[in-house]
Amino acid sequence: MMRSFCQFILGVLLLSLAGCSWFRSKPDFDPRTSYVVEPVWFKSKAIRLANLEGEPLPHLFYDPAATFNLTTGRVNFLPLVVAGDERAYDLDVLSGQRFFSHFQCSQNDVWKERGGISSKASYTLGVIPRHFDQLNQPQRVIVFGGRKRFDLHTPIVYQVRVLGGFVEELCPVGRCSGPKDWVGRMVFVAVDEADSSYEDVTDFGKLLKEINWQEVRGQLENIPGRNSLIGTEYPAIRVGNLLNTREILDFFKKYSIALTTKELASTQNSCANLYQILWEQAGTQTMLDRPAATSEEVKKRARFYEDLKKKGLPAYFGQRLGVLLKKYSAELSTCARLVYAGDPNQQRERYQFQAWINLYTRLHKEGWEYDCRSQTWSASNQGAEAMKSFRDLSEQCTARDFDKAMETLPALLKNLRLFGERWRFIGWDEHPHGTHSKLLNWVRVPERVFACGSDDQNVKIRESWREKPDGMDWSIRHTERGLKDSDYIY
Repeated sequence: MMRSFCQFILGVLLLSLAGCSWFRSKPDFDPRTSYVVEPVWFKSKAIRLANLEGEPLPHLFYDPAATFNLTTGRVNFLPLVVAGDERAYDLDVLSGQRFFSHFQCSQNDVWKERGGISSKASYTLGVIPRHFDQLNQPQRVIVFGGRKRFDLHTPIVYQVRVLGGFVEELCPVGRCSGPKDWVGRMVFVAVDEADSSYEDVTDFGKLLKEINWQEVRGQLENIPGRNSLIGTEYPAIRVGNLLNTREILDFFKKYSIALTTKELASTQNSCANLYQILWEQAGTQTMLDRPAATSEEVKKRARFYEDLKKKGLPAYFGQRLGVLLKKYSAELSTCARLVYAGDPNQQRERYQFQAWINLYTRLHKEGWEYDCRSQTWSASNQGAEAMKSFRDLSEQCTARDFDKAMETLPALLKNLRLFGERWRFIGWDEHPHGTHSKLLNWVRVPERVFACGSDDQNVKIRESWREKPDGMDWSIRHTERGLKDSDYIY
């Protein structure tokens, strides 16, 4: 969805002018161990993200095959941060596109156990398509070797061999002192067999002869950033010992989620149908959602209202939406996390409506509750209680209440920095350091600081991020002349 004609032209110019830094000699491409991702997910007419020519974009997480050979350990992976590169990217599951996260830099060790930490990581960080870890995030993997052939600027996935893994523990915010303050997930360790330096590395014993694990561990615990509380810096990441293939695969089978082609197709179809129901029964305006201009329109509205009342159907926007949110709360919370909100090119108004509803739902699922009576968001995370309120109280919300909820959503996202989350809306990741990918979606990264010194680029870049989308505002549903959702009382 183009935000405006001028911004559309600007996006085209940026894509054209980016040639100075964006285009480069192509890395080696070996069709035996890598392949270009062809668009499948976004070929749908209902769930679609297209380029400037109207062609569907590849979904970098769903479209690649979910190959994981448990015998050989070989698996496809999508690189996000190439070894030695200062730019770190992340992946948005909904749009399936990479986006810029932060610049990496040399720094001191936040754990105070080592000397200086180099920004030139010796590993490539990526994710395994269609696989989620224990935190419901794309399954991460670090890969040794392959630096010269990994390409972030084309939709390519690569085959690598998993040797084992480690437990990465995260401190979401501030200082984590007790073991319960940390949350953990498994990260795989792999090698690129197409790299001659690693083709014979088949276990950790051989890998440790090629790398300095303590140095790698220091980079893993420092380069992605650290927490800051009242001017004091604290560790945000700690890395456990290496675990062999059998241990991590057993753990993976028990606690990770892998989506098959059949499951993906079913999920997309179900969510597309749900989005259609929401749009037809709540999003699409009826005569009750528009002010009556004449006495005849007042009479028509009255008859329309009485007919709905006799059928036991909700009449006004707030009632219609509230009933649907209660009825489909579980399904919608899943769709809001996994499936793009529609087609912003061909169905702009519908996509815009659903994108806001999905964000509203997603935040409730994560524990942030909107109280329609006070028209405020809760100040702290209440876990499952927020979804209970979502189900039980949505019917009590009016159009004015929902308008207020959406109006205050960007402020809530900004306040979530205090809870370790940095949100922003990305139309096109169009900055010189960005991927130039089209997302049209809200994304988040951990709210961390980087010990890069006084000239830290990350500070200025993050100050420029905005939680409120430009040109994709929530469409106001309340009409000021009425009482609650109505302009007239019948």
